[in-house]
Amino acid sequence: MCFDQLKDLHVLEDSSRDLLHHASLIYDIGQFVNFKDFHKHSRYLILKGRLRGFNKSELTILANLSRYHRKSGPKKRHKKFKKLDKNLRTLVKGLSGILRVEVGLDKTKNQWMENVYCIPSEDKLTIKLLWKESLDLEIWEAQAFFGYLGRIFRLGSRNCQRLSQLPERKGRGVTLQLNNGSTLKLVENSIGYGPI
Repeated sequence: MCFDQLKDLHVLEDSSRDLLHHASLIYDIGQFVNFKDFHKHSRYLILKGRLRGFNKSELTILANLSRYHRKSGPKKRHKKFKKLDKNLRTLVKGLSGILRVEVGLDKTKNQWMENVYCIPSEDKLTIKLLWKESLDLEIWEAQAFFGYLGRIFRLGSRNCQRLSQLPERKGRGVTLQLNNGSTLKLVENSIGYGPI
């Protein structure tokens, strides 16, 4: 899971991993209300749905992760986000950055991603992917959120470059790098399964 691999960057407590996991299961429940703005409907349903096993603070975090898994990231001008205390805002920013990329890497809901390796260094984040089928849509979607993740971890990311076309072969892997130089680029294309 990206959470564990990015531990040196986000320095969040291990209990946050569970919140991220739960958020990854319920972030899209708002689609049952309406697809338009479903991220906002998700937040409302989580806050008002009386989910058992979570305290009020955890529900607030889950609701905000669902709210910020797509479209605009958390901003102080958002009234409900602004009302959170500083520690919760930091937690929501960090976890939503990870959730956005993970959701993007499963955009089609086909679960074609086999492994994701996040390798942070001082000035860049390298993400290695292994998959079964064509992931062009997933990579395109995740690429839109790499910038947000890079800003949170202060890696730079304003001008992400579009990824080049990948060869149409099964069992391929790709390495993406988010550099301090504000670029996301395809670094290496490899074939096969197992650890890269």
